[in-house]
Amino acid sequence: QYRQVLGMADAKATIGEFGCDLAEKKLSQLEADGVEVDPAIRRGVEVKRAWLNNKATDGEMKAAHNDLYVATTQRNYKYDAYYFAAMVTSRKWTDRYTLHRYLDEDQRAELIKRIQDLLAGD
Repeated sequence: QYRQVLGMADAKATIGEFGCDLAEKKLSQLEADGVEVDPAIRRGVEVKRAWLNNKATDGEMKAAHNDLYVATTQRNYKYDAYYFAAMVTSRKWTDRYTLHRYLDEDQRAELIKRIQDLLAGD
């Protein structure tokens, strides 16, 4: 038995952008609920997005992730959105296990759609 490759693309940027979108949505929901979001959390997601577009260096990405991680742990992971943002900015974000663990069914479906669009060239 064999598998036939029907299409191939580097989906890391697509997965990263998707994670940033989800993190920003979760952070915005916290703010809508009256929670003051630590600026380091937002900055981490912003730098990740810039890094995905080659507008931030690996060093800037690492520093932003470290700052975000410190801000998150200082709050004892009080908010799921903080932990999610920390995961998005980590190198583990594109790991299949991580994606399966942290995405619900609707989010997985949206990610699959984005990857299909990437393969279709949309």
